[in-house]
Amino acid sequence: MRSLWLKLTLSFLVLAIFVALFMAILINSAVKGGFRAYLLTTYRAEAELLAPILAEYYSLNGGWEGIDGFINSLLAPRAWRRGFGIIMRQTRIIVADEKGVIVADSAGEMKGKRLSPAELSLGAPIVVGNDLVGTVLVAWGRQIVWGQVEESFLANVRRSLFLVILGGCLLAVVIGAIMAYQITHPLRELRQAAAEIASGNLGKRVQIRGEDEVAELARSFNEMAEALQQQEEKRRQLLADIAHELRTPLSVMRGHLEALLDGLYPLDSEHLTPVYNETLLLQRLVEDLRTISLAEAGKLPLEKTQFDLTELIKEILEMAEAVANEKGLTLQCFIEEHLPIYADRQRIGQVIHNILSNAFNFTPEGGVVTIRARKVDSKVEVAISDTGPGIPPEDLPHIFDRFWRKEPSRSRATGGSGLGLSIAKELVEAHGGTIEVQSTVGKGTTFTIRL
Repeated sequence: MRSLWLKLTLSFLVLAIFVALFMAILINSAVKGGFRAYLLTTYRAEAELLAPILAEYYSLNGGWEGIDGFINSLLAPRAWRRGFGIIMRQTRIIVADEKGVIVADSAGEMKGKRLSPAELSLGAPIVVGNDLVGTVLVAWGRQIVWGQVEESFLANVRRSLFLVILGGCLLAVVIGAIMAYQITHPLRELRQAAAEIASGNLGKRVQIRGEDEVAELARSFNEMAEALQQQEEKRRQLLADIAHELRTPLSVMRGHLEALLDGLYPLDSEHLTPVYNETLLLQRLVEDLRTISLAEAGKLPLEKTQFDLTELIKEILEMAEAVANEKGLTLQCFIEEHLPIYADRQRIGQVIHNILSNAFNFTPEGGVVTIRARKVDSKVEVAISDTGPGIPPEDLPHIFDRFWRKEPSRSRATGGSGLGLSIAKELVEAHGGTIEVQSTVGKGTTFTIRL
């Protein structure tokens, strides 16, 4: 995590350096060009002020004889007091004749040299009458356009830019380090939380800050941890439930076998039958658990064929009629003729039998159990209703949980192992169907299967 923090910080620094250098180059170029344009404008304005004065000098003297002394007089301090204050003390004045040959240079360096047309364009023409008699140029320092003062100014600008770049880089390091910490700190918490979950602490959660991608990652992590914790709780509950379900038949078997071994019971069919029945119960429990495990893993073998669901339901009702009569229940059926489906006939029969048995167990004497089957759009719908006590709303989410019973004591008085509805749900979903339950306390419950 430290390496990620370092990488992010260095990334901010490198980015800041590149941006600062790029901006420095642009600013330096813009300042240099702008300052040059400013100087040229300023110099030309000063030259235009000098041009009439020099034109008057040319007219009075009939030429440029003695122009050097005149220029020096313009730059003298007393000239400032006489009204020539527009000319600064550091100014350099150059006068060229009509041919571009320098006839006067206040710096005394370029006299006699010929200026190029480009250089002449930087000055102001000296016109007497309608004739061009020369050109005057104004500059600072030793060069015509670019002097020491200008270079000093640009050097100061570059120095300031360097300080700004340095300060910007330092600021980028600080800001980058802070932002990198804000990014990596939640990730560090995630790593620590993941390590704790890996060590068995499934109750560990991370704090969610903000609404960005890192916060979304933290939220997903908490959801994953919650799911893992729930799965672990279900696993532990499953082990406890299996132990509970096995305890009763094993205790019965052990009691009878000990009595038989001690000679308290004779070794006859009357006393062996309870032991045999308990072994059948254990066998059914193990088979139910195996069915659920295979279905959840998606490995339950299904022997699908095309068959008529109407015929299957009628066969189940023929066997269930006797049970209903024995319990004093009324069994009603409303089934459409010819409901073809492609499914595992035995497994679908097991689902309907499980739900129907559940309805028989929870419907009091004199109640009604109704089964309906019809075609809805492209699916077949089977609904089994009863007039039992109903299921409280708080219990509905657990109705398909393994080993769940309404009775807190987990008594077998109502029959079953608590796996029937779980098996029904897994088998229906293995066929790509759905199963739903609706219930009203005091009125009854309806299970609806769609295949």
